[in-house]
Amino acid sequence: MAPPVMRGATRVTGRRVVQYLIDAFLVGLIPSLVSIPFDRSDSTFMHILGGIIAFVVFAFIGFMYWVFFTHRQEGQTLGMKLLGLRVISKGGGPANMTQLTIRWVCLILDAIPYTWPFTGLIGFIVILCSRDRQRIGDHLGRTLVVKSDFPVSGGPRHTR
Repeated sequence: MAPPVMRGATRVTGRRVVQYLIDAFLVGLIPSLVSIPFDRSDSTFMHILGGIIAFVVFAFIGFMYWVFFTHRQEGQTLGMKLLGLRVISKGGGPANMTQLTIRWVCLILDAIPYTWPFTGLIGFIVILCSRDRQRIGDHLGRTLVVKSDFPVSGGPRHTR
């Protein structure tokens, strides 16, 4: 039986904001670099092709980072490791791949508006209004972000 998640463990909103900015930068870095040669072209076709390629690279890296890597790292992205955070299932156990995928897909909503410095404003507002400090992706994925020292039931999700 999973231990109950105490509300104090979810009171990490400030760290979550910084963590999101770190992770979004890391995920967006390579697609941005990939698009540079296409952006320098005078051809509309090359601009469109570059946008499509950058989007595909962004989606692939995003899935690998926010779902696969996070699952393999016991619910932590690099930003979460740096700031002492972890994603867990709302029941207190490890978040599974389905839950992490739902969280990742919902970043489309949580990240609105997509303009710096307001990126993620919708997710931030939802976190502030949520009893357990959940963004849209957390609500739909039935996950929580807690301090990394929170005891997760169910043991490791995989063997090394």
